[in-house]
Amino acid sequence: MNIKPVILSGGSGTRLWPSSRLSLPKQFINFMNVENLFYKTLNRIKKLTKNNKILIVSSRHHGFLCRTEVQKLAISAEYILEETGRNTAAAVFFSALASNPDDVLCIIPSDHWISDDTYFCNLINSGIPEASKGKWVTFGIKPNEPATGYGYIKTKNVINSILNVEKFVEKPNKKKAIEFLTNKNYFWNSGIFLVTAKKCIDSFQKFQPELVKFANDCWNKKVVNQDERILLGNHLRKIPSISLDYAIMEFEKDISLIPFKSHWSDLGNWGELSKYI
Repeated sequence: MNIKPVILSGGSGTRLWPSSRLSLPKQFINFMNVENLFYKTLNRIKKLTKNNKILIVSSRHHGFLCRTEVQKLAISAEYILEETGRNTAAAVFFSALASNPDDVLCIIPSDHWISDDTYFCNLINSGIPEASKGKWVTFGIKPNEPATGYGYIKTKNVINSILNVEKFVEKPNKKKAIEFLTNKNYFWNSGIFLVTAKKCIDSFQKFQPELVKFANDCWNKKVVNQDERILLGNHLRKIPSISLDYAIMEFEKDISLIPFKSHWSDLGNWGELSKYI
């Protein structure tokens, strides 16, 4: 079973403004001589590749920023570059179209902080057999505070190392977040997934046929330039702009969760960043 890392590198540069901006989203910012988050993500994920290519999905405007970091690490990579962003659902669907049906996609955001790379890689490897069964596998963070800035995942059981997902929950208010903190069945949504390309496409065809129609048309009209697949704006704009959670996770029943028990953050604001930098 071939694991294929997929790095999602979108963003409008608003969450750590003014340091981050449209031309320089937070994953490309170097803070206090610390390597940027995109570089850290690449360095972490290369341990999973076994010389397989990493697939990077990004804006065409940020392609050169991605390539700069890839070259620093001498990693083999291929690129899907969008002329206009259509959120994570379309990005993940395009990733599946660019893969072999049996590839296990390891879908990860490029702008998260993960302290222990070895732990992360071992955890991802532990989920591959479950994904190979035709499941979506996600990784949930056990809350340590009543955070209102994260989406949550509710599981059905709490005793196994791999849990069954009951539902994805939108970012809560403070009262709900306090309730979730005391309930062992709730986890923060890390946005990290394992799924075979075949299962991914099957889920989209089942739950998002309109997106599939326009995304397939866009894919068929892409421009290929060596290791880049460039998706054109006039075709992208026809695709519904929707997150993977809303498009698939709210409907899909074949989802497993593996608890993530190391330091993680999406560094969504300056206060969170100050804990790690």
